[in-house]
Amino acid sequence: AAQSVSIATGLPYVDLNCLNIADAIIQAVPASVAREHKAVPIEEDNDTLTIVVHDPHNLELIEGLRFILNRNV
Repeated sequence: AAQSVSIATGLPYVDLNCLNIADAIIQAVPASVAREHKAVPIEEDNDTLTIVVHDPHNLELIEGLRFILNRNV
């Protein structure tokens, strides 16, 4: 299902079970924020944090995370 959505939208599919995410990356998003927004940080590149979210088309969610974290996501 998720892989089909990935193909249809052109967004990458990420299998969290296959990733080894550094503790520093995980700690970049407070646990309460991650739970509330179903968001998992997976990578950091310069000042941008890549976050996997349930609905990547939810621009309000993405903007909210940018605001809460005070950084590019």
